[in-house]
Amino acid sequence: MEILQLVISSLLLFNIILSLTIIFLERKNATATWAWIMVLTFIPIFGFILYLIFGRKLSNKTIFTWDTKSKLGVKHAVQHQMRNIENGKFYLHDPRLMAYKDLYYLHLRNNDAIFSQDNDVDIFTDGNRKFESLMEDIKAAKDHVHLQYYIVRSDHLGNRLVNVIKEKAREGIEVRLLYDDLGSRKLSRRLMRDMRHAGAEVEGFFPPLIPKVNFKINHRNHRKLAIIDGKIGT
Repeated sequence: MEILQLVISSLLLFNIILSLTIIFLERKNATATWAWIMVLTFIPIFGFILYLIFGRKLSNKTIFTWDTKSKLGVKHAVQHQMRNIENGKFYLHDPRLMAYKDLYYLHLRNNDAIFSQDNDVDIFTDGNRKFESLMEDIKAAKDHVHLQYYIVRSDHLGNRLVNVIKEKAREGIEVRLLYDDLGSRKLSRRLMRDMRHAGAEVEGFFPPLIPKVNFKINHRNHRKLAIIDGKIGT
């Protein structure tokens, strides 16, 4: 009986300490704070597991601030296009699009969305065709290949992608692959080493401290991007 009381007392003490941590250290909003305190109070052990998976925010140590838009010249380009619209000097290759200049201005002002012209868009309704096209574009790259995917696996498609990446890296092309560490948990470590040895930069997003045990499932990177030579994007 004394052992049971000791266990219960320890759980209550642990919950109190964790609750105080949430209140004073995590800096959550009041609604989230009260919600987690209720969970920890009424579900002592399982509540802690839920908190590890869903409750923790990104640590300031893992977040960096970088004024990317200024470094890449985005802000300058946005301001330049806005001034041209305001002064009536905004040139469009298709005059019919001038009817939408107010919409362009809205996106420039609120989202830093630079307007570009003479673009071609291919719409893929079949995944096989999409990846075939992607492979061909990567093979034709002359300067750089930047890839970001949530899921990369050691399957037929993944092996093809790895081989193309290694081939371009050996040619001296800048190749970077960012994969999500949780979504791509089935990606072979050997394939990663092979890509790195070929000269590619390969990194996992938000990896866990313990391999294959990732509690940070609420901060994942689901983006699927490919930027090739600054001319092709998917």
